[in-house]
Amino acid sequence: MNAIDTITRTVIVVAAIVVGAMYLLGGAHAGVGAAWGGGLSVANWLALRWVMQQVATGSTRKRTILMALLVLKMGLLGAICWVLVVRVQVEPLGFILGLGAMVPSIFLGISLSRGGRPGGDPPSLEDEAPSTMRSSHAPR
Repeated sequence: MNAIDTITRTVIVVAAIVVGAMYLLGGAHAGVGAAWGGGLSVANWLALRWVMQQVATGSTRKRTILMALLVLKMGLLGAICWVLVVRVQVEPLGFILGLGAMVPSIFLGISLSRGGRPGGDPPSLEDEAPSTMRSSHAPR
């Protein structure tokens, strides 16, 4: 399993742990808020993963379009968060903790993909790109 797959699994597991912890510590309302946040965190990671894999293998034109898509994704994420907190009134602390599961999961997933060893080069999406698409300064 490559590092990106390990990070994906880690995002899902950490989000589930946060949801469980919020149900135990904060009750059902906090758990539901964490579930919304955790689900959004997983969806955000999957979208980011897909876009970045496409960027790594795409033409310059495709890369430009995909980077614009990332900006739109961020705006959509912000709008969804606003609707969930203000309109749906999910529990904010649980929601924030669930939504925040992605960032530590990325670091934990990288560490797990290296067998728990610190250091070294971060996982590269270029490793999965055809050799003709690699930049001249990329390690081989």
